[in-house]
Formats: sequence, structure tokens, C-alpha cells
Amino acid sequence: MTEYTLNSLFESDALTGKKFDITSYITKYLNYTVTCGDLAVILPELVDKYGKTTAVTISAELGDDTTSIKLATRDITTQASAKLILTVNGETALSFATSKALGDATLQVSTGTIFGSIDKSDIGTFSDFTTTLGLDE
Repeated sequence: MTEYTLNSLFESDALTGKKFDITSYITKYLNYTVTCGDLAVILPELVDKYGKTTAVTISAELGDDTTSIKLATRDITTQASAKLILTVNGETALSFATSKALGDATLQVSTGTIFGSIDKSDIGTFSDFTTTLGLDE
């Protein structure tokens, strides 16, 4: 998958207002299903409500054309303005919008496992926060 392909996908999703299903790419290219247990480090409430092995769908609605990715041999740089949505058992467990989020990572994939580090990140500005997990804004 190339930088051009990803950026074209991001742009078309932003222009059409469609959801970008992140977990479908994780499943297809890494043969992995994201579960509540995987996200428990940052959202333990997912496990409390749905159980550790329940699948999670992660999707994004790209709000404008500022979302982009730059790929180098092992480095990934991203910029995004999007609404992130976590869905569990058909229920929207968490959603929020962020603008101008940035990230730099050094990653390597080997036998379906991702290794590396997030070197720099900025979550941008949050808005439109909703949840069924009993969290406050």
C-alpha cells in the first residue's frame, strides 16, 4: 500500500462524507481482530461493559481534506481532522471529533506483529464527545 493510495482514500472519504473503517484494514492486512481488551489500556470501561474478547469496530469520518499520511521506509507521519467512532455490538461506545491531530511513528511489521514507537503526537482539539461508557468529558 502506497502513500498515494492512502492519501487518495482519505481525500475521497472526506469529499464523499463516508466512514473510513480502520478495523477492516487491520483485519485484512494484519489478520487481526481488534477487541475491547486491546483498548483496555486507554479505555478500561470497554472491558467492564462489553468483556475483554468482544470485537471493536474503529471508524473515522474525515471532516475535510487536511487528513494525510507520509510514508518513509520505517517512518509514518500523519495529520488528521476526523471524527473517531468506536462501535461495539452495534452500539456507538465512544465518538469524538478532533482537528489538527499530528503523529510521527517508527514502525516495522513482522509476521503480523507491529513493532515500533510513537515518536511525537498531538491529539489536536476535541469536540462532539459522546459515550455510553459512563465517562465525563
